[in-house]
Amino acid sequence: MRMKSIKYVILLFIFLFVGILYYCISVTSYQTSEDLNNFPYPKNAYLVYKNGNVYGYDWGKASVENGIPIFYKLVIKQNGWNKVEQEGGNTTYIKGSYKINLLSDRDYIEITKDL
Repeated sequence: MRMKSIKYVILLFIFLFVGILYYCISVTSYQTSEDLNNFPYPKNAYLVYKNGNVYGYDWGKASVENGIPIFYKLVIKQNGWNKVEQEGGNTTYIKGSYKINLLSDRDYIEITKDL
């Protein structure tokens, strides 16, 4: 009986640790922008291109093959954005009447706000 309760306590601590880790990463690593209808983008990404409704960022965690990291996907979902389409490195998200296209390339992401 005692061994069973120790397993549950360890399992509880693991879940708490993962939850705290996720919260810390999502709060400290991403921010939203009103210019992008409150779509989150990485805090450590460098804005290298802006033309109207297109924002290009240098970001070392982006790739063509793997897209964006899982934590970024979770933060996007947490902020109320739903993935509706993906074609290659381009993913389309919607939130209400807003639509965002996120292009992931090697060390670069491009966020386009549909008007």
